[in-house]
Order: sequence, then structure tokens, then C-alpha cells
Amino acid sequence: FWHFKRYQMPLIALFFPLAAWGIGWMLQRLQKSPVRLAINAYLLLLIPIFSLALLAQFWSFHRSNVRYVYQQPYQMALWLRQNTPADAVIAVHDVGLMRYLGERTTLDMVGLTTPGAAAYWRNGPGSVAEFLIQRQPDYIASYGYGHGYGLAYLADTSLYGEPLAVFTIDDWQRWRNVALAADTQGIYQPDWESIVPAHNAQQCSSDPATVVWSLQVAELASEEAAHYQWDSHLDQGFVSEVRQVGEVVDGYRLINGEESFIPELGSDAASSALILSTRVHAERAGVVTIYVDEQAIATRWIPAMPGEWFLLDTLIPANVVHQQMQVRIVPDVPNGYYMPACHTLHFAEGEPSPEVDPLAVYQDGAFVLSDVERCTDCDEGSLVLDISFQVVGIPSGDYRFFAHLYADENQPPVAQWDGYFAGQPVGNWLPGNIRQE
Repeated sequence: FWHFKRYQMPLIALFFPLAAWGIGWMLQRLQKSPVRLAINAYLLLLIPIFSLALLAQFWSFHRSNVRYVYQQPYQMALWLRQNTPADAVIAVHDVGLMRYLGERTTLDMVGLTTPGAAAYWRNGPGSVAEFLIQRQPDYIASYGYGHGYGLAYLADTSLYGEPLAVFTIDDWQRWRNVALAADTQGIYQPDWESIVPAHNAQQCSSDPATVVWSLQVAELASEEAAHYQWDSHLDQGFVSEVRQVGEVVDGYRLINGEESFIPELGSDAASSALILSTRVHAERAGVVTIYVDEQAIATRWIPAMPGEWFLLDTLIPANVVHQQMQVRIVPDVPNGYYMPACHTLHFAEGEPSPEVDPLAVYQDGAFVLSDVERCTDCDEGSLVLDISFQVVGIPSGDYRFFAHLYADENQPPVAQWDGYFAGQPVGNWLPGNIRQE
């Protein structure tokens, strides 16, 4: 990111002695040539005129950028020095003045001065969010909306929240700017006590109490520990994004190739059936096929639920589980991306469900309607049914259920319910009993 603009200026100074040497060499070669007089005239007249014109333009641009720096990062540094504790850690985008004049320890989000941060920045706003959640700075002093490199994603979450102070340049002209990334920056104080608990591995599992392994996608240290690999071909945008739904703030990747990882399992987990829970941003409908050591073990359906997190559970049978197993997930999301935020593994329930006499059979016996009970002591004027299904095979499909209540079969229903039974498409149901009131 930083290998352009002002960071190249020191290198330009190296061209001046090279230019002087080149001019001297050329004049020496033309000592007896009539062209030398024209060259001397050019050097004596045109170069000074050209230089003065450039100097005037440079002076105008320099004044504008000095004014921009004074109105924004300089004032931010003074605010930090006057309004934050001396031991506060500040996550910043423009690190120079913030640290020098602000007199506070800084966490450089871009990575110029903080080791390891540049890799997160190169991986997009989702990884930057994961970096901040892991490091938990006391304050964030940075750009948000208007920033061309993804920080608006963070501004849409409680990582920023309501600003403590806002610094806007009143005469901003983007085409004259070199020093800054946008006309507005703010200072924010994240509430880590609410952000971190909602972000932990237990929140990425359908059975938090028995989680034995977790992977936080877009968090580079977690990815490295899991030997995580991903493949994507983006026409535009970022390879990771961040989103908040309710209290949950999470980074995720945008994948249209595949992903794979090798969980680190203890000896007890390596000999047991496990449930793989995957939290995804369900922007578009699609399917994913899950492989263990190149053996396809399940297909899962992602319903279209834009702006929502969706949890996929996959049973990994005990006979394919081992300490070095590789899990590979291959998505098929037409006109979109598979967007995983995290993966966990927890123990599967060991007791099989007893056989029942089915009331109805679906998909050639893959699952059956096992029981329907009517609530007899519910509020008057309401009909409450307790419905149970039993999964005995491998259901498939992104199917919803519809329940219609009729006062007269020849008239439209007086009430209806439609949705995903137990919150999941039929194709995602695991073996056992599925029950919902």
C-alpha cells in the first residue's frame, strides 16, 4: 500500500546527481558540435523557467497539504494527548504525528511501524477487524466512511461505534491531496467487554460446551495454526470483509474457489464422531460439499439470507476422523461468494434415536414425521403444535415447510407459517430427532 506517493520522494533525490552526470557526459561528447550552443541555451533558459513553474505549483500543493495535516492528524494528536490516559494504546492509520505529538503508544493498522500488521492490512478489512479484536487497543484514531481502502466496513460495526471526536478538513480538494487518505477521521473507544465474548469460538458452534477446536477465518495467526488455505478469483473488492449482526462482529473471506484446513485434535477427539460448525454470511443461496481427505462426506445448503449469519453443521463420522485429517470445503454459489467467518469442531451425540412408526415419510425414507402434539393448555385463541421429525438417512435440498390453518377448506387459510424447520433447510438436518414448537 505505501510504496507510492510521498514514500517515493527520497528516491527521486538520487536522480539529481545521475542527471548532472548525464548532462556533463552529453556536453563532453558534443564539444565540437554546433548542437552544443542550442543545448547550452536550453539549459540556461528553459530549465530555470520550467523549474520555477514547477516550484510555484509545488508551493501551492505543499501549502494545501500542510493545512490538511494541521486540521486533521495534528489536531487528533493534541486531542489524544489531552483526553486519553498516558498508558493508553491507540490504533491509528496515520502513525507519525499521532505517536510523536500524541505521546501515546500506537498500534499501526497499516503496518509501517507495528510488526505483522501489514499482512492483515493486505488481507482486507475483515483481517484488519480480526487484528484489532486480537490486540484490543484502548482507542481507535482512524478513517471510516470516505476511506478508499475498506475502513468504512469497520465504521459500520461497534469496533468504531459513536465517535468521541471528529476531525474534518473544511476546504478539502481530493485532487490536491497527497498527505491523507480522506477528508474525515474520528477517534473511537471500542467496548471490548461486549465485542470479545460475542466473537469467541463458542459463539461459532451449535454446542459451545464441547468445542475441541476452532478456526477464526481472516485472523492470520489462527489460519496459520490450522494450515488454512483458500482460493478465490475476485474481479473487484476485498478478499475479506467484516460484518456485525446483533452483538457478533466477525471477519470473513470471499471464496469462489475452495478452502481447506487441518484441525489440531487431541487423542480423544481423533477417535470420535465430530460436528463441524461453520458460520457463514449467507448473502446468496448456494451449496457446499465437504471433503475429509478427498472423501466427500456431506453437502450443505446455504439459504439466501443477506445481512445474516448462518450456522452450518456437518457430521464427520468417527471412521474418517484422525489427528492429521484435512477438511476441504468446495462451494457452488452462483453469481456470488461463499463467505466463511469461522469453523469449530465439537463432539457429536452418541446415542441413536429409537425407531418410530412414522406419520409421513419423505425423500424415500431419508426423514419421517414422527409426532405431532397439540398444546392443550396454551393461551385461548392460539393453536400451538409440537412437531417432531426423525432423520434416518441423508436428506437433501433447500426446503422450507408450510403450515396452513383453515376454518373452511374451500376458503383461503386464516393463518399460516412458513420457514426453515428448526432453523435449517431439510438438506442440513443431522441424524436424530428434529423438533420444533
